[in-house]
Amino acid sequence: LGDAGTTRDMMMLESSQRTALEKMNSLNIHDFAFILRSDGQWTYAIIADKQDDRIIFVVDTDGQTKKLFKKYWSNSIRLVN
Repeated sequence: LGDAGTTRDMMMLESSQRTALEKMNSLNIHDFAFILRSDGQWTYAIIADKQDDRIIFVVDTDGQTKKLFKKYWSNSIRLVN
């Protein structure tokens, strides 16, 4: 958790926002993904909670979390390769 990701670690950006959202909707609690952090870095995180409009990720071993609302999913989440 919290490790920086490289393009080799992440799946490619989807060609359409709709396709990206479909993939994000398939994520479940305890799935891993890379998320875009405030500092512009992509880091490895695990889903702690998921609702229709938001996903909460645990972003480091200290248990810090980041909440992403659905409107940010396609730009701020990348699936693990």
